[in-house]
This record gives sequence, C-alpha cells and structure tokens, in this order.
Amino acid sequence: VMFEQVPNRFQRKLLVSARKRIGYELISPDFSGTRKIFKYLKKGQSIGLAMDEFKNNQIKAPAFNGELSEKSNIRYAINLARVFTAPIVLACCRRIENFKFETSYARPIYLNEGAYRNHTDEDIAKIINQQCKEWVMGNLDQWYMLHRAKIKF
Repeated sequence: VMFEQVPNRFQRKLLVSARKRIGYELISPDFSGTRKIFKYLKKGQSIGLAMDEFKNNQIKAPAFNGELSEKSNIRYAINLARVFTAPIVLACCRRIENFKFETSYARPIYLNEGAYRNHTDEDIAKIINQQCKEWVMGNLDQWYMLHRAKIKF
C-alpha cells in the first residue's frame, strides 16, 4: 500500500504499526516506491493507492467540481493498469462501530476487456471519480479528507 508521509510522528507510528499488523507492506511515494510498485505489478501482485487526495490544503480527488488533475492517483492507477495489464479494483472502507469496519468492492475494471475496451483514459477516470464521489457523499461523516480540509460552510 502506498502511503502518505504523515508529519505528526505519533499519528505516523500508529498508521505504520496498524498497517503492518494486518500484513501491508508500506510503499513510500517516492522514486524507490515507484520501483517497488513496478516490481510487484510485474510479479502479478496487488498494490493499493488511495483514490482520494489532499494536497496543499485542498481536496484534489475526487474532483467534485471541475476536471481531475492529470497527476492524480486515479490517472496513475489507470496508467499502471494499462502498462501491466492489471485490473483496477475500487474499495471503500466504512466504520460500522468502534473498531469494526466493513469493506465493499466495486466490480474490477479490466481496461483491455469487455465494456471498458473502447473507453479512453479520460472516460475511465470519470467513472472512477464518480464512484469515489458516491462513496464519499454516502459516508461524508467518515471521510478522512474532510477532517483535514479547512472547509467553510
């Protein structure tokens, strides 16, 4: 799983230890992390990328209004899927109560097969962005990015 460096050392320690306990190898978002991603995908293994993004105190994805950035994780996932002929599997994790969580998965997106074969990368990005928006709006109180953004209502 690719992870964002969390500046707060206590939060970072909690994040790293929790993810390692459930068996994730954490991949840093840098050049060495990119090499690891390529290595794992060549072997047919899975990687995890967050489709929602928060940079420079702004929510970058999902794009609720306007266009999705060319440098978003959504676009990166599409490029990786094309290069390595890998499916894209979207997942949403919800807190049910206290420390109980439920993860739901969308149908895999196989870019070279079936319904998606003739879609452009732009079309696929819109489909993924729409699914992310629906999950966020359906679980707004649980969305981590909302807690980090400085939104005025």
